[in-house]
Amino acid sequence: MTNPLARRQFLKLSTGTAMAGLFSSRGYGAEDVALIYQQVIPASKGLDAAWALSLVKRGAARDAAIATSDKAALPKIGMTVGGIACGTVYLSGDGRLYVWDIFHQPHEGVVPNQTPIPEGMQNIDGSRAGKKVRERDGSNYLAPPTADNQPNPFKQGFVLNIDGTAPRAMDGSGWAKVSFSGRWPLGEVKYEDAACPLAVKLEAWTPFIPLSTADSSLPVTVMEYTLENRSSKSVKGDLTGIWENPVWALTKRKKELPLSSKTVKENGHVMLLHGAGASDDKQALEAGDFGTAALVLLNHADATVGNSNDRIAARFEIAAGGKLTIRFLLAWHFPNMQKLPGIGKQVPHFAKRFTDAAAVARDVAGRFDTL
Repeated sequence: MTNPLARRQFLKLSTGTAMAGLFSSRGYGAEDVALIYQQVIPASKGLDAAWALSLVKRGAARDAAIATSDKAALPKIGMTVGGIACGTVYLSGDGRLYVWDIFHQPHEGVVPNQTPIPEGMQNIDGSRAGKKVRERDGSNYLAPPTADNQPNPFKQGFVLNIDGTAPRAMDGSGWAKVSFSGRWPLGEVKYEDAACPLAVKLEAWTPFIPLSTADSSLPVTVMEYTLENRSSKSVKGDLTGIWENPVWALTKRKKELPLSSKTVKENGHVMLLHGAGASDDKQALEAGDFGTAALVLLNHADATVGNSNDRIAARFEIAAGGKLTIRFLLAWHFPNMQKLPGIGKQVPHFAKRFTDAAAVARDVAGRFDTL
């Protein structure tokens, strides 16, 4: 672990060096620079001691989770569950994944969104009176994206199938009671219904480890479902994870392109690896949505993959009063970034570290207990 004193001393010295370089050219001496630094950033900042303690004390009021079971409010929740600088994936309050801004599209904000200026708020941008609010001006705050108004460009979700009963989508439509509790980076969703013998708890997250940039910037979302049998009888069924091939999800709207999906079983895990089929279309191969994606079921070697190549089903039998946790990974690897004016072509950090989504998934699966 980094020595905090050494790190702070380094920051102080490096900042002082930078300031010294700036002011020495203007005739200032070292003592002058130190004095200016203290005036701009005083050693004593007058922070309230109780407030400062609340930042590191568990259970403090400001550490409380954001929680609700209001079905009208659940779809309006959007908690990020993708690695740092890996694109944006949101978790809704009822457990759906949406936005999926992982294709390096040239838009401002988490989603492209220009909305009319609300009545009485024309001061947002007086020079644009009668026009729409842009993303940079706060359109996504005025009209936030939800899983309902921003449908995914591909099929994706999770479904609980209990033998002899109708399938239940793992969202607000499939359960009588759904509750959300979010304390980033962990989002917890609970599903209950008197007509269902199982209660389900979802824990959705992406690795986030302070002082470890590499482990906090992985293009992966983890979905952990814990099934609890509250009945007096054994319950059989399956939990199915669905992810239609997202490669060329946007480019395919303009032209026909071949896709490829294959099943890989290794180390007790089952992976559905999505990619592109053989193509010599240069424009498509350089598109932001060209790459790979993987849906992985951990520690469930006997799982089945549907004929449509878009789902993995984890079969289970849970004794009365028993619990079982089923873990899915959704990993992505889209290496083509847009060229930026004056900068040129850039490469995502994860593309330098991993060859494809399978490599991301293998890394996370292999180190799962430490992430």
